[in-house]
Amino acid sequence: MKLSRDAIKSRIIDSVVQAIQESGRNAYTKSQVDCPVVTGELRRSGNFNHIENGILIEYTKEYCSFVTLGRKPGMVHVKSYTRKDGVFVKNHLYYSKGSKANPFIEKALRLFFTDRIGTGTFFSFNFTKALKRNLSGVKVIKI
Repeated sequence: MKLSRDAIKSRIIDSVVQAIQESGRNAYTKSQVDCPVVTGELRRSGNFNHIENGILIEYTKEYCSFVTLGRKPGMVHVKSYTRKDGVFVKNHLYYSKGSKANPFIEKALRLFFTDRIGTGTFFSFNFTKALKRNLSGVKVIKI
C-alpha cells in the first residue's frame, strides 16, 4: 500500500496520541492504586479524560495538593464549622506539625512516561505498538 507523505504523517501523529492515551490510562490506574486512603474521598475524586492530542488526570478534592506536596509545620487557620455532634467551633489557629509529601500522581506518570524498563519506557513500547497497528502494510522508503 502506498500512502502520501501527509497520510503517513497523520498516522504517525495518531500513533503518538494513542500511545499517550494508553500510557496515561495506565498511569491513572497506578495513581488510583497508590492513592493514600483514609476516607476514600480523594481516590473517588480522581478522573481520567482524553483531551485533544493528550490526556488529563485530575484529583478534585481540595486537599489533594497537601497530600501530594506535603505541608510545612506551622500555624494553620481553621474556618468556623459545626462538628458532627452539633457543636459550633469558631475560627481559630492551631499549630500543625506538617505532613510528609506523597507524590502518588507524579510517581505514576514518571513510571509510564520516563522511567526506563529494559531498553525503553512503557510509552515507547506503546508508541511502537501503535505505529505497527497504524502503519501495517505500508512500505516506508523515506520520510
